[in-house]
Amino acid sequence: MIARIPARHRPAVAGALAALAAATLAGCGAGHAAPTLSAAGAAQMDAHLKAVQTSADQHDRAGATSALDAFAGDVARAKSAGRLTSTVYASLEAGISRTRGRIQAEVVAPATVPTAPAPVVVAVAPAAAPTAPASAHLPGPGPAKARVPAQGPAHDHGPGGHGKAKGGGKGKGGD
Repeated sequence: MIARIPARHRPAVAGALAALAAATLAGCGAGHAAPTLSAAGAAQMDAHLKAVQTSADQHDRAGATSALDAFAGDVARAKSAGRLTSTVYASLEAGISRTRGRIQAEVVAPATVPTAPAPVVVAVAPAAAPTAPASAHLPGPGPAKARVPAQGPAHDHGPGGHGKAKGGGKGKGGD
């Protein structure tokens, strides 16, 4: 398991876990006449330590912390039940604290390379030429021109027709 942790992280996390494992074995009665852990209790603690290592190997900080919390709970229960000496308990608590610090400092998710989103392909149909009404395609004189009604006389040319007539209206001279 340790081989999967980046080289710069192996000594710290693995060292902290090795210290915890050694302290756990010491609590099992290896060379002590004092209270000892049962084989089942030691196996459970060992399983939690392996879960810490597996989670750390997988860059899973939350999983490693959760497994370490479970191990710490086992240690506290063993101490309360009188199965750990004060010396072994203190050693385990110090190891838990060191391991927790190492997990927070060194177990990080691997850097991910951002990927560009897939290009969006939009199909655009060519614009159709404007269509003329069906009558435009028939032979004939062509389209009728619209007549615009006049808006009133633009110039009043009087009764004589076009332009100004001399002598026919008010003004100087004349009749």
